[in-house]
Amino acid sequence: MFQPEKSSTHIKEDNNKYHLDGPFCSPSVVASSVENLWTTSKANLGKMQLMEALWLGCGAQGMKVWLPLFPRDEGKTHNFMSKRIMLPFKVDIYPLAVLFEDAVILGTGSEAISYSFGSLDRHLPSDLPFCMLDRTSQIYLHHILRQLLRRNLGVHALDLARCCTELPYFPHVLELLLHEVLEAEATSKEPIPDPLLPRVVAFIQEFPEFLQTVVHCARKTEVALWPYLFSKVGNPTDLFEQNMNPFYEVGHFFCIYFCLQFSLYL
Repeated sequence: MFQPEKSSTHIKEDNNKYHLDGPFCSPSVVASSVENLWTTSKANLGKMQLMEALWLGCGAQGMKVWLPLFPRDEGKTHNFMSKRIMLPFKVDIYPLAVLFEDAVILGTGSEAISYSFGSLDRHLPSDLPFCMLDRTSQIYLHHILRQLLRRNLGVHALDLARCCTELPYFPHVLELLLHEVLEAEATSKEPIPDPLLPRVVAFIQEFPEFLQTVVHCARKTEVALWPYLFSKVGNPTDLFEQNMNPFYEVGHFFCIYFCLQFSLYL
């Protein structure tokens, strides 16, 4: 809940009595079930969206980020309560800290093990759970990009991604984005009226890692899903002609091409 401060204090006259309005506006609820929140006072002009975002840990509901959407006019001023959007996303760990500049969540993961043993007393349990906690981390950038693209905010998704291209795992972020959307749509039992995959492909094409991303995604995806993938990214023969380097990628395009040709005769 936020309660912004008024720009000025108003004095009203009522029956020759003066009443001083409160210095705050009406409160606004932005999220519920919040267990933790993270923000930072550190500044980084190259990553303003990440640095000025408000991160919320919402327990079983995962995490949410209150992301600022800066105007395209860089000369226009903005404040913390400028146009923002709340984006939810799932995490596989319990978040304990957010590394704003690195786009990484630090937290703990748990693994439950059940020990079974014979008990002579029926009132005593025969299974005892044992949980092991492990400190770990998780990248989240692909979740945010996916949410922005789903809401037709591709311009803001590009702004966010371009400020993170120097991260060593940025190519992996693009791969995760493509793979997760492909898996969700290609295995859906219901028709998808507005598929997201074409928007994801158009987004990844803005980066030089596009062909590498397609190859790595195809390698980690079932062959049965390849026709749907290449119906969106383009014919593998055409992609092969665009990708003469490095040799490693060329070899994988050969494998993909022959697998697709072989599947046509099955």
